[in-house]
Amino acid sequence: MFIGALKGDIKGLTGIGKKTREEYEKLGVRTICDLISMTPRGYEDRSHRICIGHQNDDEGTWTNTFVRAESVNLFGAGRKNVKIIVRDTENNQKAFLMGFNRTFLAKTVFPGCYYHLYANITPYGTGLTASQFELKPVREEDLMVVGDMLLDQGILPVYGLSGTLTQKTLRRDVKAALAVAGHIDDEIPQVIMDKYRLMPLDKAFREIHFPTSEKNLKDARRSLAFREVFYLQLQAKRRPPVERKRQAIDSKIYTAETNFIKSLPFELTADQVKVLDEIRKDMSGPESMNRLLQGDVGSGKTLVAWVSALHAICTGAQVAFMAPTELLARQHAQVADSLFRESGVRVAFLNGEVHGKPRQALLEQLKAGNIDLLIGTHALFSKDVEY
Repeated sequence: MFIGALKGDIKGLTGIGKKTREEYEKLGVRTICDLISMTPRGYEDRSHRICIGHQNDDEGTWTNTFVRAESVNLFGAGRKNVKIIVRDTENNQKAFLMGFNRTFLAKTVFPGCYYHLYANITPYGTGLTASQFELKPVREEDLMVVGDMLLDQGILPVYGLSGTLTQKTLRRDVKAALAVAGHIDDEIPQVIMDKYRLMPLDKAFREIHFPTSEKNLKDARRSLAFREVFYLQLQAKRRPPVERKRQAIDSKIYTAETNFIKSLPFELTADQVKVLDEIRKDMSGPESMNRLLQGDVGSGKTLVAWVSALHAICTGAQVAFMAPTELLARQHAQVADSLFRESGVRVAFLNGEVHGKPRQALLEQLKAGNIDLLIGTHALFSKDVEY
């Protein structure tokens, strides 16, 4: 069955009642398809033992070990908080577990008993403490027989939550959804899957939620990301030709572009030069360009966008430069004003907070063609904005 055909309501899964269904609704999850498609935001590696005091400075590394509880005490106003002192059974290292507003722990954790501890332990004063932790009881005889085998829970998914939803609930429900789904068929042709070495969709979904290894998780991420971009491109190609048609822009490199690039205190990389040539070629075609520019932070993607914008402006066109947040849009506007000052490019900034006469004056200048580069947020696409 294809993933899109899994339209059964999640309320049919065991354990999902009315309230849980409402919490899922807040996350946009209504069907089996929605639940399976809601990929984790991170992971917890519980595949090996990390003793108290052995975790590194990486916040993603948590303690995963066995401990013996030494004391359990209530404290604070109304005695609503619990302080539990535990010692690692491996290295005898002590830690303080602070359960704020978790009085139930005083009735479930007992001195002298053994527990499986998973916690974010950090230095505090001269000791080690944690306020985020899980404790599960373990029988002493099991520790002697199977030992670290009990610690290996694999790599567990961490999901975005809403209201009363917990990671335990999400993991349970996703497992149930995958079981109900059965085998998830691929929609992408096998020849494409072979060419790009994609993981089968059924396996990719199961590995993205419950990885059996770091390698499989990496392959699943890559395969699902490829599919997302593939369908995005396919959708763009399927747009009616009338929506894609536009006036072509000359692909030649204008003097203003050359002077701007020469004014930079560094040379463009080979990749930047290559992609700029490709963008000019795309812009000179009869159809709208659909291009995703990918690169590491600081690799010069924004500079490529500035040069491309200047190329369009040199042909007499106007450019709308949109950023996802107001802060980033303002930063881009300040940088553009500085970069293009000597080029004579007329730069303006527009967001939802520009009101009244200032907004009206800006829109009139834009409509008259007196603004070359308009930078802003989604306000650039407001109904009263005319280029």
